[in-house]
Amino acid sequence: MRQSDKFKFYQRAFDFISTNEIIGDYIEFGCHRCRTFRMAMTEAKRHFLDHMSFYAFDSFEGLPEGITDHEVQEWRGGSLATSEEEFKQLIISSGFSLSNVITVKGFYKDTLKDKAKFPFTGNTKASMINIDCDYYESAVPVFEILDLLVQEGTILYIDDYYSGYRGNPTKGVSKAMKGWESQSSWRLEPYHYVGYGGRSFIIY
Repeated sequence: MRQSDKFKFYQRAFDFISTNEIIGDYIEFGCHRCRTFRMAMTEAKRHFLDHMSFYAFDSFEGLPEGITDHEVQEWRGGSLATSEEEFKQLIISSGFSLSNVITVKGFYKDTLKDKAKFPFTGNTKASMINIDCDYYESAVPVFEILDLLVQEGTILYIDDYYSGYRGNPTKGVSKAMKGWESQSSWRLEPYHYVGYGGRSFIIY
């Protein structure tokens, strides 16, 4: 049911992107099993968004070690791992090309601060960003570079807004988002709730 709800959300999101002509790329932070990533590629194809590139940021080795301030037993170091090779094969087996897919392997605290690994230019803007980081510590580096990527109309999807901390929005990824929002000149318009734990926003 949760994946079905996500797919309906991606359909609506890409209808919004296409109708409002939000020209930009799809960027995902946290790509385990390649599910939402393939949803994005499916909807981009359906809307003839041939200009779109798809960025996948992930350790491809599972969650980082040593973070325990949550109540989800599944969230432990090394869990939720899909290798980079498995990730690419899932894309190919779904009938998509890798020609417009960029994978960036490593933990965000390293890859988002390493100029040699950071793939974005000043002209790169996102039409949609999926932040599926689980942890506050993982999300902070993402929000530190968010202003470089967004434009008016970018859809921001937080997969674990209410997950992992008994729904407490002052912890986890939602805490990192609120910290960014308090300092950024960008604002968030509430968009759709997604499943039991996700929320989305339109940036303006």
